[in-house]
Amino acid sequence: MNSLLPLIFCGLYVIILVGTLPFWLRARNALDKLIKYELENLPEQREKDRQPRFFTDSSIAAIKFILTTPDWVKNNPEPKAHLKDFRKFTLFWSIGVLASFLVVFSIQIYRLY
Repeated sequence: MNSLLPLIFCGLYVIILVGTLPFWLRARNALDKLIKYELENLPEQREKDRQPRFFTDSSIAAIKFILTTPDWVKNNPEPKAHLKDFRKFTLFWSIGVLASFLVVFSIQIYRLY
């Protein structure tokens, strides 16, 4: 049984990573739709966002969308739905990543003892 435990942990790790991949893809898709909505429908807002170079990196945009809700999203149902999906799928993906780190940590603890 002791020799099977590392294999079980490794299998669990792979399952978690593969299981979280769709959440990451859906989060990226929702973020892309949100940014695309702004580009196509709110060019003046896009220019304001570019002034502090807000969208130069999609990671910075993603963090900003996780932490704040821009005014242009609050009153529009379409981007509001995209933002909700982005946050939801980012949460699920983050939980999966955290779980995978816990599995790796458990493997390391097991090897110590």
